[in-house]
Amino acid sequence: MADVNPCHGVSRNPERPRSRKPENVEVNTFLEIAKARGEGSYMTALIGLMVGITGRRRAEILGLEESALTQDGVKVQAAKIKATDASREYLIAWSPLLSKLLAEAVRLSKRHDTPYVFAARSGAPYTDSGFKANWSKIMADFVKSGGERFTAHDLRAMYVTEMVSRDKNPETHKNAATTRRVYDRRRKVKVTPTF
Repeated sequence: MADVNPCHGVSRNPERPRSRKPENVEVNTFLEIAKARGEGSYMTALIGLMVGITGRRRAEILGLEESALTQDGVKVQAAKIKATDASREYLIAWSPLLSKLLAEAVRLSKRHDTPYVFAARSGAPYTDSGFKANWSKIMADFVKSGGERFTAHDLRAMYVTEMVSRDKNPETHKNAATTRRVYDRRRKVKVTPTF
């Protein structure tokens, strides 16, 4: 092993934060393209849409089981917690779009006799690498059709931006400053003078 970190003293390349916020019409077009590609692509797009309308991390969605769909809402375990923190569960309230999305995902997964809401053809939950591979293929078709590329992470930002513009807490990070810095993609911000 090295005695000294070889990266110590090396400055990072400057990064420009992402500012892309997909519009609803783009997401709908992406969903249509994915559905036309087949079941695997459609399921991938449904996972992305779930992230976009709930603001939850993809890691919290991929292993979601049907038993998490309750009358009160969808129970999701927080995926990013410190070892010293207690586990945290989110209850996502039902909306007409969420109900429709999850009914479609469950319908597709039932074909594979699995407890997972977002199941691959094997019946196992989607893996992150499987999701990313499928996402890239769908996005390539979306761009060929004239769409502008966006990432799955941009869908989470879409949710946060919408919630912040409604003056609601998106509940994506414990620190609100992190949420605003990373995900708030509003193009117009109202400013109130102090005096």
